[in-house]
Amino acid sequence: TKSGYATALSTRTDPMDTSIADQSFDWKKAVWTLKTSPKTKLFVWKALHGAIPAGEALRARQINVDGKCKRCNLPETIDHLFFHCPFAKQVWTSAPVFPSIEYNGSIVLRNQWINLISRKNLPPTGVEGQLAPWILWGIWTARNNLVFKDKTISATDNLSKALAAAREWNACQQTEAPMKRALPPASTA
Repeated sequence: TKSGYATALSTRTDPMDTSIADQSFDWKKAVWTLKTSPKTKLFVWKALHGAIPAGEALRARQINVDGKCKRCNLPETIDHLFFHCPFAKQVWTSAPVFPSIEYNGSIVLRNQWINLISRKNLPPTGVEGQLAPWILWGIWTARNNLVFKDKTISATDNLSKALAAAREWNACQQTEAPMKRALPPASTA
């Protein structure tokens, strides 16, 4: 069984097979050490693996859906959803990070992720850590609200919600640490 499994892995021709790319991609730095919620880390991990159920990914799995972006009617790939849709472009260009996000051609999430999480937050954000995971999550929830509830949100409001979620999570992390240290030692009686 072990040798058969090894042979099957070595002969894979699946275009979605990222095992070679995974060897050079630092998952610990790119995902697991981000200063964000565990739910958001898992979401980023899924997005980087192409496991987000965007329209074209669902169609590739033979699920009978339209596969088009609800905002601009172009094929909804993960990269389109997070970067190429006019809504996503407006969110990213409004993001208070330095250097700002510039669109000069095609952006691929997996190729640009380290660059996105390396950007500095501008002072008024009040967010410690990276904004990119929170922005991705905000774009995803806005997409789901549009698809499933027919609710739209402006790019500015979407970015504000992402910043608020990041601030709230950061505040909770800072208040938990002093409480743990302030506990008195347990009595031995």
